[in-house]
Amino acid sequence: MSILAGLAGSAIVGTLVSIASKVGAKQVEKYLGKGAGGVAGTIIEAIAETAGVEVPDLDKVPEDKLGPAILAVEEQTPDLVMAWNRQQENTNTLLLAQKKDGPTWTWAWLPAWQWFLMFLWGYSWVLRPIVNAATGADIEAMSIADMIWLTTCYQILHMGGNTGLRMVDKWREARGA
Repeated sequence: MSILAGLAGSAIVGTLVSIASKVGAKQVEKYLGKGAGGVAGTIIEAIAETAGVEVPDLDKVPEDKLGPAILAVEEQTPDLVMAWNRQQENTNTLLLAQKKDGPTWTWAWLPAWQWFLMFLWGYSWVLRPIVNAATGADIEAMSIADMIWLTTCYQILHMGGNTGLRMVDKWREARGA
């Protein structure tokens, strides 16, 4: 769960914006006031760390202690934003990278299964009922338990397979192979 999602019902974000405005921390005020997603969460974490508390306990910190913490974070804000942007770029690069080395079967099974499962769920929930309603046919539905089991097996192969490959790679590195 993100920091902001955890604080969604809390008045602490508004309090931090108000204090930032009072002490002249324009950048902190800007990022927190606009609810700038992950950047705001990073700034809130930095304020909590500077104040010496955990994020959920920020509302217990007196205002006279939060002001100096916010001013200290104001100086770090450009670096925090740059670090957050680098993190997002690295995440995007990782998500977009597809390892397509070697024979097609070594990498194509993942998108093939994803499309196949997407088709099966769409067929079960959308296409089959529409065809039955439009034609009066009685096409039998695939069992939801079977669909869940098939999807679970795919997830185990995908996530468990990657974990297994990483473990084998680390074992080989440790052996010096």
